[in-house]
Amino acid sequence: MNRYTILFKSLLTVLFISAAWIIGAQTKKPVHQWEGTTYLSDQQTTQGEVSVKKFLELIAGPIYVKDNRDNKICPVNSFSITFGERGLYEDEAGKPMIVTDYITRRCTDKVDTGMLKELRFRAKPGDTAYIEYVMFRNEHFKDKFSKEAQPIKIILTQ
Repeated sequence: MNRYTILFKSLLTVLFISAAWIIGAQTKKPVHQWEGTTYLSDQQTTQGEVSVKKFLELIAGPIYVKDNRDNKICPVNSFSITFGERGLYEDEAGKPMIVTDYITRRCTDKVDTGMLKELRFRAKPGDTAYIEYVMFRNEHFKDKFSKEAQPIKIILTQ
């Protein structure tokens, strides 16, 4: 074989591998399927706008999940709550600006007392609460591992 044949075969091989890699890189990742729907302690509120008073009542109780497999309500094992408090601050030049302060806490089935005190002190209309990484086990299916439920976003109103 002469060197042009070897060069041509090498170039063809590199082009084939590059094309295969490009096609593989462009395939879409599957959309995350949540195993359940998350509810606050009233077992009805999943997301949206909630008054500050109602939010403080609901967040004091346990968080629940409705399992998609059998539509049964299950208590959660753990979740993460992030509370975004909007506040008016001044920058170095003295210009006012609205900035969001975030508080995050990892909880078991309900918010711990320290975080609950913070929420009672800080919560006001316009703030946002995110409940994420909600993990649960359905005893009916004898799950060995926790499953993740859909996160929720609560916007506080009057």
